[in-house]
Amino acid sequence: MARPYEPPSAADRYRRKPVLKLGLQVMEALERAERSQIVHRDVKPENIMQDSAGGFWLLDFGIARHLDLSSLTASGLPYRKMTLGYAPPEQCRNFKREIDSRADLFALGVTMHECATVRMTFLTLLRAIILNSLGAWSNFLCRRSLYRLLLRKAFGT
Repeated sequence: MARPYEPPSAADRYRRKPVLKLGLQVMEALERAERSQIVHRDVKPENIMQDSAGGFWLLDFGIARHLDLSSLTASGLPYRKMTLGYAPPEQCRNFKREIDSRADLFALGVTMHECATVRMTFLTLLRAIILNSLGAWSNFLCRRSLYRLLLRKAFGT
């Protein structure tokens, strides 16, 4: 449902300023990585730290890949290195030839959106898709409370 545009309040503008700084500083780190043909492949809030001076640092290059070197896992395999909710579609499908610095930009965009809105948008969409597919199965559950308990356990809500 569409809502009329409301200009951001002073509090919202103040809260979003660090998000812009985070984006610019992580973008600089990703630019340096791209120049070296490295794709981070796991940009997410948990891999970005803020120092005491207010600067942001991109950490954990544990699943990074050098684009000029061969990969340790084959393309198209169901096993893929990623964090659900931040990885772009080509990384989710494990199409390695399509994974480049744009994958990191996608993940940074998701991260910035999450920081600005304090909502995990893509995980929320994924949850909605799963819940929708469970709709038919819910008829088999005898009690609605059991159904809610299972959903709470599965999604931590």
